[in-house]
Order: sequence, then structure tokens, then C-alpha cells
Amino acid sequence: MRTAKQKEISFFFYDLHFKANIIASKRDRLYLSAYTGRDLLAYRYDSDKDLSNADTIVPDMVSTDTGWGNKLLALRWNRVIGHRLFVNVLAGLTSYNYALERNRERSQSDMNQTLSISQEIWDSGILDRIIKVDAEYNAATRHHLHFGIEGIWHRIQPGRTQRFVETESDQFENIQTQFPTEHLNSKTVATYIEDEIHLSSRLQVNLGLRASSYFVEGTSYWSIEPRLNANFLISEHLSAKASVVTSQQYIHLLKQGGSQLPNDLWIPSTESIKPQRGHQLALGLKWEPPNGEFELSIEGYIRPMQQLLEYKTNATIRTSPILNWASLIEEGKGHATGIEFFARKNSGRWTGWLGYTLAQTTRTFNNLNGGNTFPDGFDRRHDLSIVSLYRITNRIEFSDSWVYGSGYPVWLPIGEYKINTLTVVDFGPLNNSRAPDHHRLDLGFHFDKPLSWATSTFSIGIYNAYGRRNPFYIYAYTNINEDFFSPPIEGKQISLFQWVPFISYQLDF
Repeated sequence: MRTAKQKEISFFFYDLHFKANIIASKRDRLYLSAYTGRDLLAYRYDSDKDLSNADTIVPDMVSTDTGWGNKLLALRWNRVIGHRLFVNVLAGLTSYNYALERNRERSQSDMNQTLSISQEIWDSGILDRIIKVDAEYNAATRHHLHFGIEGIWHRIQPGRTQRFVETESDQFENIQTQFPTEHLNSKTVATYIEDEIHLSSRLQVNLGLRASSYFVEGTSYWSIEPRLNANFLISEHLSAKASVVTSQQYIHLLKQGGSQLPNDLWIPSTESIKPQRGHQLALGLKWEPPNGEFELSIEGYIRPMQQLLEYKTNATIRTSPILNWASLIEEGKGHATGIEFFARKNSGRWTGWLGYTLAQTTRTFNNLNGGNTFPDGFDRRHDLSIVSLYRITNRIEFSDSWVYGSGYPVWLPIGEYKINTLTVVDFGPLNNSRAPDHHRLDLGFHFDKPLSWATSTFSIGIYNAYGRRNPFYIYAYTNINEDFFSPPIEGKQISLFQWVPFISYQLDF
């Protein structure tokens, strides 16, 4: 028996940045920023074909294209009104889009003939139009005021599925079905004020208040969000800080676990979906020696969250627009705790920093996981980064960075059993497994060249220098053999980005 199987994975991405700074007058400056970026992951799989059985009909080819991207355009005007007051006015657009396309061809193995072609396209996106005015006012020696107002108009496509089927009978028959979810329009209006108060030479307090309103489909929400930040100088080189923050978020992010793919679904608060709300308490210490060469800090935080969203069991982003995504979600609460360490060397030919975070993020939903707490899909227990820069000459610099992160949670089957001829897969508790740890080393050389009108920097280096196969996507896999015996289910991973060289050129005006 001869079989044929082929798999092919390809990845493509680009990022384009543009920034311009225009000095219109002594009191006026204009800043223009633009960005566009796109990533595309393509997966093609030619399934096993029994070439000795002429009557076998098989899915000859399955391909999946996953694409996501962001765009940004912003214009900011900075105006100095007096020696105590200046204003920033910003107008901008931001957008995010995610699309998944799957194609399947079925053929008969004894002839080079396609029996059917099916295509399914799922897409989701969000567009924000923003107008924002910020001002800073030096009211007195001990008071520095920040205040402003902003308006955001949201246009959200929570999800849309389109299906096309082409079959072979006496003639081709085209079947097209579409499950559209209309764009949802909403808007957020917010204002804030913050007073930076120097109570003494040792104590500084930032006291702020933010008020926001949200409007969607005849429903409105509002929120008052106080915040307090205090910094106390214990000694000349040691300081302590504390902060308390309350926040409310009107746009929800739904994400399915088990992948680093940004399979994001942005949905708005509605009459039946309440805004997310969170509170955060943080405490920290910072030490700097007299010469300022080094900096050490430690900070811990606690963040309880309410009215979070997760998919119901067996719900997916692709079924959400068909069955109404609002009916496929559960509401619950979350909790995040962590402690962060940071060390930096600021001067000398060799500089750099080290950062480490020990954290835990959990979720609790009455109707998920039997009501038991489970790890959040973004939970990462350990996160470490080490970055160093060495100035070889005034114009040549060498950089290296090493990052490490413990594996993110994935929800994989823990077993299977049979009831008569039916195979039942047991997934066990939510997010019961973890992907392998992630780590890599990046190296680079940077060459500076001063020009009469700018400074140019040419960089060359390598990403993931020792070729670590870090997990990009985790999935469950079993391969039924020719005797139709199904071995145990196992986790498989897709890895990308081994030994990726890079070249860049930058101009600073």
C-alpha cells in the first residue's frame, strides 16, 4: 500500500513606520505618525491517499491562511500657550483585522478529478477614530495639573463567516452561504484631571480622577475612576511608591487558548454584556547610588477584575457569527498578582538591564470548569529578559538580548474512551497543560553615521541565534494507521523563526 502525505508551512510579515516632526513656529510643532503591518501564516496539508483503492474518496488538499494586521495614522499638534500652559491636540485612526480562510478539495484516488471544492472565510476587525485634547498647567510651585478630554468612535465587526461550495455532478453547482454580523457602532467620551502635588521635599502625590461614558445601540454606561500615586523619598538614594487605580473597559477581547496566533475577537459592551472593571494596588521600592550609574527596583501588584468574558465550552470564533456570539460567552471574574524586579546600568561603555517578573493570572466562571478557578490563557509564571549594549567605538555598538518565558496554558485532551462505536475525547480541566518554555538569543551590530541633516544607523544581526524551536502553535494530534487503530492523543507544536537574519536602516532627523 502506497500513501502520500505532504505538509507545508510558510510565514510572511512586514512592518512599515513613518514619523515626521515639523517645527511650524517657536510655539507650534506638528507630529505625524503612520504605521501599517501585516502577518500571514499559510498551512497546506495533503492528506493520506490510499493509491491502491480506486473507490476511495479523500480530502485531497486542505489549506489554511491566517492573516492579521494593524494600521495607525495620527496627527498631533503641540502648542505652547504660555510659560505655564501648553496643549496637545491629537486626531487619529487605528484599526485591527483578523482573517481566517480555509480551502478543501475532495477527489477520487483513481482519477485526476476534483469532486468538490469548499471555501470558508472568517474575518473580524475594529476601527477606532480618535480625537483627544490634553493640557498641562504649572499652577504653582507645588502643583502641576494634567487635564483633558477625548472622544473615540468605535466601528466593530465581531465576526463574519462566508462559505462557498462547488460540487461536481452533471454540472458544477455553486452554493454560497453567508452569516453576516452587522457592524456595531459605539462611542466613548471621557475626561480626566490629575494634580501632581509636591507636599514636601520627600513626598510627592499624584491625585487623579477620570470620568467616562459609553453609548451603544440605545444603551449607555458611565464610570468614575479615581487613581492615587504616591512617591516617598526614604533617604537620598532610596524611595518607595504606592498606587491605587480603578479602571473600566468597554471593549472586550475574546481569545481562544493554545496558540500565540492573535485570534482576537473584539466585541463591545451591550445591553446584555457589561463593561469590564478592575482595581489595582501596587507597592514598590527604588534605589539609585549617588553617581546614578545603577538603578534597582522591585514592585508588587494585585489586580482583581470583574465581568470578564470567555467562550462557552465548544464555542469557537468561527461559530460565533452563525449562532450569535453574544449567546456563546460566559461572564466571570479574574485575579492577577505579581512581583517585578528590575536592574539597569546607565553609564559606561557597557550598559544594559535585567528584568524579571513572577506572576499569576487566573479566571473563575460559574459555568466553566465546574466553577473551579483555572489559569488565564495569557498566564505566564516566569518572564525574564537580559539586554546588554557595548559601545565598541563612538560609531559602532554591539547588542545582545536573551529572553525567557515559561509556557503559556493550553487546553489539550487528557484521554479518550469508546462508547460502542463512538469515540469520546476527554479534555479535562480548562487550560490543563502548558506549552514548552520560550527562550531565544538575539545579536546585532549597529553602525552610526552622522549626516549634515540627520543621523543614520545601519544594523545587522540575527534573531534566535541558537535556533531554538519555540512553540508558535500547539494542537492535539492522533494518526489512525492502516488498521484503523488510533494511538493515544499527543500534543504537537508548530515552530517558526529559526536563525532569522535581519538588516535595518534608520534615519533620525
